[in-house]
Amino acid sequence: WELTGPITTSFGYPPYALTVRQAGIAEELLCEYRLSKGVVSISRWNSLRPVLRLLKENKHVGVLNDQHGEYNNLLLEFFGHKVSVPAGPANFAILGKTAMVPVFIVRQKDNTHVIHYESPIYPDPDKNKKENVASMTAQYLAVLEKYIRAYPEQWFWVYNRFDKLPAEFAS
Repeated sequence: WELTGPITTSFGYPPYALTVRQAGIAEELLCEYRLSKGVVSISRWNSLRPVLRLLKENKHVGVLNDQHGEYNNLLLEFFGHKVSVPAGPANFAILGKTAMVPVFIVRQKDNTHVIHYESPIYPDPDKNKKENVASMTAQYLAVLEKYIRAYPEQWFWVYNRFDKLPAEFAS
């Protein structure tokens, strides 16, 4: 994640990153590092209008989309489990009239890295917003599963991604 921004910047596409504030000195160090590499952080706890403005200006905005979506009720299959997933990236693509582009960075055996840009995921004009959010997010999850299966040793979660859903969502 932290390497994709500087590499994208080196190709002339300075990115913005939607981020979550870290505890203590980690926040200061991450912000300083990102800025030194040309990456501008946008706190996800502030107004998200700047994200939509940037997308409409055809700017690159990075969003980690493998997190738990506890603040919404979008439930999709992921590795055969029903999980709560964030709807934000698909909502941004729909409202910003753009695509979601899954991007993955893979460490090689020689400690170099390769960035993989997958095919863009566009909203379907024949679907309503709710259907598009679910469809686009499911397409992203399929690509994410592909990378985790191919490089399981490179995936890291510090929480139980497959925790039990509350009873009202389990069916």
